[in-house]
Amino acid sequence: MTALDPDPQFAAHVLKGLSSKNKFLSSRYFYDAEGDRLFQKIMHSPEYYPTNCEHEIFEKQGVQIAMHLSAGSNFELEELGSGDGLKTQLLLDALHSIDADFTYRPIDISANSLELISSRLSENRPW
Repeated sequence: MTALDPDPQFAAHVLKGLSSKNKFLSSRYFYDAEGDRLFQKIMHSPEYYPTNCEHEIFEKQGVQIAMHLSAGSNFELEELGSGDGLKTQLLLDALHSIDADFTYRPIDISANSLELISSRLSENRPW
C-alpha cells in the first residue's frame, strides 16, 4: 500500500461513520504525530487542569506512592493512556529513588507517543 492507496480498514470505518444517522469517526485516527502534538498542547494548557493536578500529586506524594506500590516485591507498573509520560516520570524517579524493583509498561493508542516515551526514557532514565 502506498501513500496514495486508501487503507481498506480506514475507508470502511469512514464509510460506516459518515453513513450513520449521527456521523462519527473513531478518535483512533487522530493519534498520529500531529494529533499527539495538538493533544499535548491541550494537556499543558492552564484550562486543562487534570494534568496539573496529577503532576502536583506525583511531585508532592511521589515517594509515598512509590513506597506503597513497591511494598513487598517486584511489580509491573502499567499506565493506560500514557500520553507523553511527563508526569509519570516523577513517579518513576520516586520509585528509582527507593530502589523499587519494577517494570514500567506504558500503554497508549498512539504508537507515536509510545515511541516518544521510549526514546525519552532510554535517554534520560536508562535504568
